[in-house]
Amino acid sequence: MPLSHLLMLIPPLAANALGLAVGFHRRGRLDPPLRWLVAYLFLCLLTTLGMVALAAVRGNNWALVHLFAPVQLLGFAWMFSGWVPGWMGRTFRWTAVSFALAWLWFLPQEDLTRFSGISFHVQTLLMLGGSLGALFHFSLQADRPLLDHPGAWVASGLLGDMSITLVSYASRAWLLAHAPDWAFNLNLFRAMVVTLAYLCFLRALLLEPLLPLPSDGR
Repeated sequence: MPLSHLLMLIPPLAANALGLAVGFHRRGRLDPPLRWLVAYLFLCLLTTLGMVALAAVRGNNWALVHLFAPVQLLGFAWMFSGWVPGWMGRTFRWTAVSFALAWLWFLPQEDLTRFSGISFHVQTLLMLGGSLGALFHFSLQADRPLLDHPGAWVASGLLGDMSITLVSYASRAWLLAHAPDWAFNLNLFRAMVVTLAYLCFLRALLLEPLLPLPSDGR
């Protein structure tokens, strides 16, 4: 992996690690959706480091991206279903499970060394639509302002992340063939947006009121 690509990973990795450190420090006091967020941050960190290692050793890390896609969607669905009760939360979960089962069904036919135009686009669109739906749900809640809801910060971060990811997926083939310099610039911009997404997650972890510690009986 070129040094320039490694350097652009530093800001999102640092923001990811910071959010993970805060979440780990408060792990016993967070409500279930934010615990899912901490697990999601841990998964993202492991996946990014694994992709760097695979690219350095084998020159190809697409297999890890394939494996990350359904797990990411499942974690997203279970996290938001804790904030969004009723039919919308159930829809999040069933959609994620359906995608994971379809992914397993078509896995033997996939070339894990290449970009998958179908599964990656579907997964990104599902997370983009889910983020918009969750954000709309939070905006209708009257018990607290939108910016005081941790789920709104998480949904906003994912909305930015999935939007730039979708643009990157849709344009990567054309840019690599006709404008490789623009492909690099798009990757740089994507790293900036992902960094902002992690900072939104960090804001959610800092904003959520901590649950009381369990009583020791005294």
